[in-house]
Amino acid sequence: SFKASMGTMHRILSYIRSETIRRVGTALVMTPKGNPNFILVGNDVSPIVRTDVGKPYGSITFPMGYSKRMEKPQTSILRVLQQEVFTAPTIEKKDVAQRVIPDTVKPFMYLDIADVRVSVYQITLPEELSEMKSFTSFKIENHRFLDISDLSTKRKGFRTGIVEIAQGYSSFLRGGASFPIYSTAQINRRLALLPLEL
Repeated sequence: SFKASMGTMHRILSYIRSETIRRVGTALVMTPKGNPNFILVGNDVSPIVRTDVGKPYGSITFPMGYSKRMEKPQTSILRVLQQEVFTAPTIEKKDVAQRVIPDTVKPFMYLDIADVRVSVYQITLPEELSEMKSFTSFKIENHRFLDISDLSTKRKGFRTGIVEIAQGYSSFLRGGASFPIYSTAQINRRLALLPLEL
């Protein structure tokens, strides 16, 4: 699912090998109240296809997107919620998205995907916002909850980073480790092994 021009490949390779983070992003692991093993996913139908960072059209994804450096986590989370989970209420000027953001929020994980460092947050949805009819977006369709066991193994059609985030969330649920978790997407590890002369 990773396709890029040779110029883009060289640029991303140089960032990966120098461990340079050029952009930042936000991903949300959203679970219904009382069911922490079920995670909200959907199919990415954003008109902007980014195969250079493993984001092909229609791929299964968590709500996630780019963020601005140094902005408050609540702001980054709100943007993702408004665009990928609660678009209709946002257009209707309802504060549904703001209601689900905890007062104190910290990422349980950081994941490097290509030259992007993604902060990953866990959000528990109240019961009244856990039905499929609650979710609307112009970027994601077919919202649904999948068991964490279905997301923790690489499968065709997953957006890059989904498996790593699911595995990190599984560790988060088990506890006993220090958080936040720092991880690197498999695509980064594979690219780092390519010959230097590529």
